[in-house]
Amino acid sequence: MPRSIQRARSWRSAFTEALVLMLASCAFGTGCAEVPCGPRLRCEPPAEEELPDKEPPCPDEPQGGLVATDECGVFVSSSLGHDRNPGTSKAPVKTIGRAIELLAQEPQRPPRVHACSENFPEAVRVRGTLEIWGGFDCHLEWIHDGGGRNTVIEPEPDETPLTFEADATATVFDLEARAASATAPGGSSIAAIMLEGARVTLHRGALVAGDGARGRDGAPGDPKNAPGRAGRHGRFGEDACTGDFVLGGDQAHTACEQADSIGGRGGDGTVDHGAPGGDGELMPIPNLTGFGLGGRGATSTDDCLAGQTGANGPDGAHGLGARGLGAFSSRGHYLGVNGGDGGDGGPGQGGGGGGGTRAGAMFCGTARNAGGAGGGSGGSGGCGGRGGHGGGHGGASVGLVILNARVELHGTGVTAARGGDGGHGGVFQIGGAPGLGAPGGQGFGGSPFGCSGGDGGKGGNGGHGGGGQGGPSIAVAVVGPSLPVVMEAELTAGTGGKGGLGANPSVAGSAGDDGLAIAVAGFPQ
Repeated sequence: MPRSIQRARSWRSAFTEALVLMLASCAFGTGCAEVPCGPRLRCEPPAEEELPDKEPPCPDEPQGGLVATDECGVFVSSSLGHDRNPGTSKAPVKTIGRAIELLAQEPQRPPRVHACSENFPEAVRVRGTLEIWGGFDCHLEWIHDGGGRNTVIEPEPDETPLTFEADATATVFDLEARAASATAPGGSSIAAIMLEGARVTLHRGALVAGDGARGRDGAPGDPKNAPGRAGRHGRFGEDACTGDFVLGGDQAHTACEQADSIGGRGGDGTVDHGAPGGDGELMPIPNLTGFGLGGRGATSTDDCLAGQTGANGPDGAHGLGARGLGAFSSRGHYLGVNGGDGGDGGPGQGGGGGGGTRAGAMFCGTARNAGGAGGGSGGSGGCGGRGGHGGGHGGASVGLVILNARVELHGTGVTAARGGDGGHGGVFQIGGAPGLGAPGGQGFGGSPFGCSGGDGGKGGNGGHGGGGQGGPSIAVAVVGPSLPVVMEAELTAGTGGKGGLGANPSVAGSAGDDGLAIAVAGFPQ
């Protein structure tokens, strides 16, 4: 066979073998593209297979029909749960507070609480990063209601249902916080508090406050409505002819809270003259009418004089009614304004001591022990009455308190009810009765009697207490510069409480201010 024919057959055989090998490679998926296989074969990597998108294991927000699963957080049911349970969908805990504790103890779990559509009688405090998803039907399987029925937190009266601490970064869905009407005097009903630094977003919920409580009435100046301490009676002077130097009556002394009241000492009697009585204390300044001055002692030409009656103590000022809006503490508690206390009355002045007189041998029958009778001392004044206490402020009704926190409300209504009325002011205590001045000593053998001391002054009455401020009704109270972002949410205030009356309503300015009623109110930090 010619060599040219042999070479041609060899080339065709080699080409055929290569083609078969390449076709086999295409058939068995060695990386050659399907269409280009042939005389002009081109090999390419296989195209990546497009797979359908996978649903994330834990969705970003609850939707109607969503079934919650254990890998997405903890579960809580007030009717089916127990706080010794692990918090799974089959064994939920009983309280939201315990669910939050479990998440803090088990940081590997997603920080989410799934709550059954039930009432939870507890006060909840939120710390750290947390989501609370309410609105689940948990009696068959944990299926979300789609906003049809919310989870409700409603603790005992005088407790705040929902408090977000300073480190809280929280998102809440389908949850209602309902504060019961306050019962403690002056207590407030506040549905939720956001402390300084918290970042909170609320979706499809409600914050509802109850009524604030009425403020306490001011206590009276004396619990038993008894008058102030009475003054003491003066003391008798000694009788004539009982010595060369006959003593006048000692001072009467009454210790009072405001200041002591002292009657003037009686003047002493001697053979040829009598000493003047002492002045009563406290001496009013000025003393143009001579209250409480001691009486003149007898001279060779003039008889002694009685001491003067002491001045009555001044009455205490009446307390003013409460003024202003109140404030909030760093923990979000409302601090209302109480009515002013009445001032205390002043003590009465002691009466002046009576003057002493003279005698001598012509009356006493001997030159020895011939002194005249001593004067009686003045009675001490009565103590001033204590002032009545101001009435307490009424409690506030506040849906949400924001203390320089970042808050967003999406479809979450905030409602306040009625503020509590302010308490009435307490009545004053009547000032104490004065002590009476004492007579001077008796004469002898026709000698004159010593002169009497003056009566003390009556203690001043205390002032009446002023009325307390009526509690405000505020949907959102903002402390500091932060303002909430409100989207599709209704803010509703109720009615402010009435200010309390002063114990004497006729006293101008004694009634407290009525409480404010407003949707959003700002307070200084």
